[in-house]
Amino acid sequence: MNIFTSMDKFVNDFVFFAKDLRNKVLSAIPATMASRSPHNIIDPTSFTSVVRNPSLPVCFSIPNGSLELGTLISIYATITSGGRRFRIDFFQGKCPHIYGDGVRCESNDNENNIAFHFNPRIGGGTDGRDVVVLNSFCDGQWGLEERHQDAFPFQSDTPFRMMILVESDGFKVAVDGRHSYEFKHRCDFRDIARIHIEGNLILDLVEFRKEIRYLVRTQSTSSSLTVDSTSSTEEAATPTAQTAAAATGGDISPPSGHSKLVTSPAIPYMEFDPNLSRPCDIYIAGMLPAHIRDNFVINLANSVEAEQSTAGIVNIPVHISIRADIQAIVRNTMTNGVWGEEELYLIGPFQLIPGTHFDLMISNREDKVVVAINGQPSFEYKHRHESKTIDSLQINGGVVLTSIRYENK
Repeated sequence: MNIFTSMDKFVNDFVFFAKDLRNKVLSAIPATMASRSPHNIIDPTSFTSVVRNPSLPVCFSIPNGSLELGTLISIYATITSGGRRFRIDFFQGKCPHIYGDGVRCESNDNENNIAFHFNPRIGGGTDGRDVVVLNSFCDGQWGLEERHQDAFPFQSDTPFRMMILVESDGFKVAVDGRHSYEFKHRCDFRDIARIHIEGNLILDLVEFRKEIRYLVRTQSTSSSLTVDSTSSTEEAATPTAQTAAAATGGDISPPSGHSKLVTSPAIPYMEFDPNLSRPCDIYIAGMLPAHIRDNFVINLANSVEAEQSTAGIVNIPVHISIRADIQAIVRNTMTNGVWGEEELYLIGPFQLIPGTHFDLMISNREDKVVVAINGQPSFEYKHRHESKTIDSLQINGGVVLTSIRYENK
């Protein structure tokens, strides 16, 4: 057995469970992102801007010069091994710290206001517990600290995704899909022009979005971050789907079948859905962290047979192993616990680069699956089992997921 097929233990570590479809959310398609320089905001005229892999400390401008209502900032990072704290500061005007490229920011005392200070401290509480400190620094002095010690979401050497939503009354912060903190505005957020990040952190990416309707709860009049990392799902609302498709240049006709969206799913991820046995499209959006070299694995599996078997996984009709370290995508099938012959051929160049976001589409058809990455055809894989045996999607490994969308034809 070669290095590609020695995946039995890895795959058998998946968490198998069946769950009912719950909680409904609007369907949307994340915008595609561009990249040029890690220290500059990219394409400030578009709805999405990113900063990639900057060295710390780093200070960068807000797109279009100032923060706006409805801006969503996503931060993908990992606290370093043994790291204890980091800070994120939203500055009005210019900050007095140092750029990632070593150039000190120009500033004066009137421009040093920190409208929002976010400071997780591992073991940094007065009682030695983990704590997140929220504060502001206005008119030359710190305000009243807000300290949070319950459900501390950060760990050393563990990747996280933090989302900060700007609302009229304050900031809402979610970590790994869970609504964790709120901080009321003490200064006018529209004066915020820069963000400074420093500390024991490996920073993969900072992303700015203005289009956040896919995170809005339909039952509420105010915007809210998704709070359930075990995945919220809902039938798609046609107007939102049309708007999202039009924004990306896609077909604006509504989908003909059932559609659902899962936001910020945790890894490992498993979705039991008998509809996967019928022709369907699966859209997976996420990123490969720059500092992680683990395989990224996608299985279209038969979990019912696995639950009935004492040997664990029995049949995996479609196994896709993405190996960014050697720029390979390995496809295979497990039959009665035995791997078949691998397939490696790609139609175009390898596109899943560590440190970058991706959009991956799997079109499951009666005779094969067709896969496209970032809008470009990647490969086809003919079914070795009947497609009707597929009942679950499983994802594990070195990946941070933004969303998964299912559409049945």
